[in-house]
Amino acid sequence: MLRHLAKCRSVRVLTVAGPTAKVATVYRSFVDHLEQWAAEEGTRVMIMFDGQSGPDEVENMSQEEAAEAWKQAIRGAKPYRDTHRSLPLTSRRVLEDPIMQDSRYSQFIQAADMVGYAAFHHLMLQRPEVWPKMQAMGHMSKAYKRLSQRWLPGHGTDGIVWVDDEAWA
Repeated sequence: MLRHLAKCRSVRVLTVAGPTAKVATVYRSFVDHLEQWAAEEGTRVMIMFDGQSGPDEVENMSQEEAAEAWKQAIRGAKPYRDTHRSLPLTSRRVLEDPIMQDSRYSQFIQAADMVGYAAFHHLMLQRPEVWPKMQAMGHMSKAYKRLSQRWLPGHGTDGIVWVDDEAWA
């Protein structure tokens, strides 16, 4: 799949990583980098995000269960919405809040998940001290390298921007 994705001229890949399990913190860095890139390119960006957008199967839920599932999805998206809402409306390049959808319903988001998974294994080979108890899959790193022509230029090594510890303070 990554081999085919690498052939798509309009696809660009940016991976942001950091020493934290707080996805919302890494997401803010991701949006900041996209904002900078979009301004340099004179373009706009829309983000599709793997996440719960609401209950999957409302017909199989009671009204109370469905309402609770929606509340959970909305609460879970708050840090991401806050990142977007903090951008100045007059100059922002990343349009709208992230569109969240479970990857099982979107091949586009499945592709993004595959890129992220391959980048993770590539990072494990590059920075084994960060994940000392995990075994990297070399074939996933090799698949990630196929995307090298799609990495945003000037944004990190191997298409990966590593946000250091000071950025989390």
